[in-house]
Formats: sequence, C-alpha cells, structure tokens
Amino acid sequence: MKVLILSFFSFLLISTASAGLEEIFGNAEIGDQCGSDYQCQTLCCKGNNEGSLTCAEHNSQQSCSKPAGETCISNEFCKSEYVTVCKVVRTGVGADGSPMCTLRCSPTLVKGSCVNSICRYPVSPPIPSFDPKDCSNAVDP
Repeated sequence: MKVLILSFFSFLLISTASAGLEEIFGNAEIGDQCGSDYQCQTLCCKGNNEGSLTCAEHNSQQSCSKPAGETCISNEFCKSEYVTVCKVVRTGVGADGSPMCTLRCSPTLVKGSCVNSICRYPVSPPIPSFDPKDCSNAVDP
C-alpha cells in the first residue's frame, strides 16, 4: 500500500512539472512578475506604475488593496473605498420631553467586494427614511 501511495505522489510530481504547473502555482516573491494571484506567495498579483503585473504585499499590516476591476481571490484582497453612510441619530430631548433626532451622513471606509473573482466598488447602503417626529429607530451618535 505504501508503494502505491508513494508511486501516486511521484507520478503527481512528475506530471505537475512536465505540464508546467509549477509556473501556475508558483512561489513568486514580492516584486516578481506574475500573471495570476496564484503565482505569488502572497496571492496578490496586481498592476504597478509601469503597467505590468507584479507580486505585491498582502499581510496583516498591509492589504493587497486591488482596485475595482482587477482579479481577486476574496474580499480581503480588494481596496477599501469611502462610501456615504447615513443614519438617524439621537440629538437630545425636546422641551416637551420627546426624543429629538436628525439624519447624519458621513464618509465611511468600506472594503470592496470580490464578485466572480473581480474586485468591485463597495456599495453605499440605502438612506434610511427620516421623520423628525419619529425617533424610534435613532441610534446614539
């Protein structure tokens, strides 16, 4: 049984090398040219200032940050962009004791999404309906 398993792995290694798959599933380092995310150790192959594709950093300190339109493996590889997020916010209590609120919108950094292996711009959430007389859905600022 051990010989059969060993033979299978030897066949797999020989087949992989002869098919040139070591280039597809390579261990290219940061700065090396690439044609696919899977060629890079960091799984991040992106365009550079010269217009070619090179392996780029991607770790807990520095995200790959691919712009919309580039290929991706998952959301974490896509660039964060500012989108407008609006919320109904509590502002205090009126003279009659009723709660007061207002609609506040602010730019918020949101990670792009990886859809069908392509980075997409993040979508701004819908603006909530706002009635200054109804603060039941208001959140703290």
